Amino acid sequence: MRKFFLKWGRKLGHYSNHWWYGPLIGLVAALDAFIFVISNEAILFPTVWARPQKWFSTATWLTLGSAVGATAFACLTSSYGAGVVEHFFPHALDTHSWKETVMFIDRYGAWGLAFVSFCPLPQHVAVAVAGLAHMKSWTVFGAIMLGRGAKYIPLAWIATHTPRLLKKWHLIPPEEISDESG
Repeated sequence: MRKFFLKWGRKLGHYSNHWWYGPLIGLVAALDAFIFVISNEAILFPTVWARPQKWFSTATWLTLGSAVGATAFACLTSSYGAGVVEHFFPHALDTHSWKETVMFIDRYGAWGLAFVSFCPLPQHVAVAVAGLAHMKSWTVFGAIMLGRGAKYIPLAWIATHTPRLLKKWHLIPPEEISDESG
């Protein structure tokens, strides 16, 4: 299994040198608002490990993409209503978590949306609630940028230092860590 990850890590490292790679991961992060199986963290860590010197731009592209996608999803739910939510989240409007999210966003507004974006929980329901509450699109965008930026930038920085720490603590053999990751 280790050989598999090392092979794909090298391949990812090759592609991450291209100019289009940052915008591509931003697009994938934007699609996360509509395709709920994409984990932005699953994109962040391997990308940063492949090219640690680009940790900040990786975090920035993911943050920007996530904010654009969330804003688009909020605008869609604002324009077309609960039917969009039911399409993506069947029976979600009847759940206890939906009702709690509605109360949370009603109470804290954009700050609540930023907090949800920062947390490890998915932000989709909160974005849908913000859209149904007709929160302004620039407010949704700003809240997601704040929350995801506060999450992804430190995580990317930590990811740049993980290989060196693992080597220092003798948790992985030194020959498996390239010179550019330390």
